[in-house]
Amino acid sequence: MKKIFLFFAALAASQLSQAAQPNCAAMNNIAVRNGALYSPALGKKVMKPGRLYFHTAPHSACKMPSTFIIKGDDVIAHHHYNGYDYVMFINDKTGVDTEGWILAKDLRTTGTMGGNY
Repeated sequence: MKKIFLFFAALAASQLSQAAQPNCAAMNNIAVRNGALYSPALGKKVMKPGRLYFHTAPHSACKMPSTFIIKGDDVIAHHHYNGYDYVMFINDKTGVDTEGWILAKDLRTTGTMGGNY
C-alpha cells in the first residue's frame, strides 16, 4: 500500500511541476502573431558582457541553455515582443545560423537591413 501511495504522490508532484512550466511553443506563436514586426529588419549588436542566451519564446523560462552569443556579435532582428527581439545570428566561422528570442535591452540598434517587406 505504501508503494502505491508513493507512486501516486510522485505522479501528482510531476504533474504539478509540468503545470507550472510555461508552454514555450504556444508563447512563441502568440509573440509572432501579436508582436511588432521590424520592417525593414534591424541590424543590432550585443552590448552585454558575457553570454546572452537565446530563448525559444520571449520568456525567461524558455532559455536555450547551450545557445548563446557574446558581446560584439551582430544579429538581424525581425520581431519584438515582451522585452525580447526575435533575431538571427550567423556564425562567421561555421556559417551556421541560429534564430531565437534575445533580451532586447542587451542589444543596440546599428541600422536597417534592406527594404520593407
